[in-house]
This record gives sequence, structure tokens and C-alpha cells, in this order.
Amino acid sequence: MLAKQGEASNDLNQIRRILYGLPFPHVSEEQLIERYENHNSEVEDYFRTRSKDLLIVNWEQGDGWEALCSFLGREIPNTPFPHANKGHYLESRR
Repeated sequence: MLAKQGEASNDLNQIRRILYGLPFPHVSEEQLIERYENHNSEVEDYFRTRSKDLLIVNWEQGDGWEALCSFLGREIPNTPFPHANKGHYLESRR
């Protein structure tokens, strides 16, 4: 069980169970990671024949204004790319 799951209300856990198909609040980190990776695969599969309609970015690898603005057909702003909650995360377990 994840450390902060006990703080969620019964209603919120019920919503999470419905949305994610996982046994909240008794969900493991492995279950959450598997659901996350399955979701990403489902999105990629959905856009497989429409690759120009999906932008996959990797902020840690330096994607920023150029990738985003090119995808949106917009000019690159003359300001630094904003970062909130900047950190380093583990690579996907796929």
C-alpha cells in the first residue's frame, strides 16, 4: 500500500477504482506502474496510424519549446521554457 493512500476519502478511492481498475486504497506501486505503462501503450496504439497527431516529449532529454512549437505550428517564444516540479525520474520498466 502506498504511504499517502490512507489520506484519500472512501469516495475518492471509489472513483480511483472505477477510473484505473485498481484496488484502491490497497494498490501496489507495481500495479500503478503497470497501469501507467499500459495507458501509454494504449495511447501510442491509438495514434499509430496518425503519428502527426501525437507529440511525445521527454523534458529530461531537453525537449522544450522547439518540439512543442513545431508540433503546434507556433513561433518559439523568446522566454525560457517553464519547468514546474522539475526532477529526475526512473526510466520506464518496459
